[in-house]
Amino acid sequence: SLIVDANDNGSFDDAADRLLRGVFDSAGNSVDFDGRDGSGVPLTGDRTYAVKLFALAGEIHYPMFDIESLGGLHIERLTTLGAGNIHQAHYDDLNGIALTNASPTSLAGGSDSSPHGSGFRGFTGTSGDEDVADSWTFTDAGTFATTSINFSIGTAANLAIDKSANPTNPSPGGTIEYVLTFSNAGTATATGIVVSDVVPISVTVTGTNCSADSSCVETTVTPPTYTWSVGDLAPGEGGVITITGQVLGSLGDKDGFFNTATIHGDSNDDSAWVEVEVFDPTAVTLASFEATQGDSAVAAANGLQAVAWGAVALLGLLAGAIFRRRR
Repeated sequence: SLIVDANDNGSFDDAADRLLRGVFDSAGNSVDFDGRDGSGVPLTGDRTYAVKLFALAGEIHYPMFDIESLGGLHIERLTTLGAGNIHQAHYDDLNGIALTNASPTSLAGGSDSSPHGSGFRGFTGTSGDEDVADSWTFTDAGTFATTSINFSIGTAANLAIDKSANPTNPSPGGTIEYVLTFSNAGTATATGIVVSDVVPISVTVTGTNCSADSSCVETTVTPPTYTWSVGDLAPGEGGVITITGQVLGSLGDKDGFFNTATIHGDSNDDSAWVEVEVFDPTAVTLASFEATQGDSAVAAANGLQAVAWGAVALLGLLAGAIFRRRR
C-alpha cells in the first residue's frame, strides 16, 4: 500500500492524505492512482509528493455503524504471528456524518489503538451518532517496513486534430475546401508540433492558409503532401488550416475519395480523415430526361392505340347504320 502526503505537512494520517492499495506480486507491483487526494480533490502542480510505502499481510476489516463510544475504537491482535504493536490498527470514516468534533476523520497510516496508548478515534458526547466507519488491522502487522519516496504529479500536453470538407458532394471541376482544426487539449504546453495533409490526386490545390495562436509556417509544398510547422501551444490554444482546391473534371457521378490529416508533437500524435463523393447534376438530369422521354413515348403509344380502337368502333357503328338503312 501507499499513502500520499497530499497536503505536504509531513504527516500521513490526515484526511486529505490518499491511501492506495494493491495486492503484492513478487514479479512487480503497481497501484492505480487518479491524481486525487483523500477527499477527492485533484492534486495540482507539477511537483513532488512524499509517499509512505508499506507491505502488510492478512488484512482484516471491522466495519461499524452508529458508533458512539466515548473510549474510542480498540483492536487487539491476539495471535503471536509477527512482531510489533499488537494494537496497531487503521480506520476511515466512510460517510462523514456527525464528524464535526472528530479530527482527524481517517487514520490510514495506522496508530496505536490500545486504551492505554495515545487513543484511537476517540469520541466525545454524541460524536459518532449515525456515523459509519471502517477499521482494519493485519494478522502480520508487525513485520512491515516503511520508506519514503517522491514522485511527481505532472501535467501533459494532448494534441488533437479534426478535419472537414465543404462541400462533401462537389461537382466535377467544382471547388472544395478542407478545414483542419487543431488544438492542445492537455494541461501542459505542447512542443515540436507538425501538421501534415496528403491531398488526394482527385483535387488540385489552389491555395492554403494557416492561422494559429502561435507561429504557423508551411514548410513542405510537394504535392500531394503539405506540411506546417506550428509553434508551441499552451493549454487551450490551437489553430486552423484551410486548403482550397478544384476537383478534377474527369470524375464521374458518385466517384469518391478521402484523405487524412495528422498532427505530431513531442507529447502525442492524432489524426482525422474525411470522405467526399462527387455529385454530377448533369448525369442526374440526363437520366431524368431519358426517363421522361420514355414515359412520354409510352403514353403516346397508348394514346395512338386508344385512337385506333376508337376508329374501329366508330366504323363498326357506321357499318351497322348503313346495313340497317338497306333493310
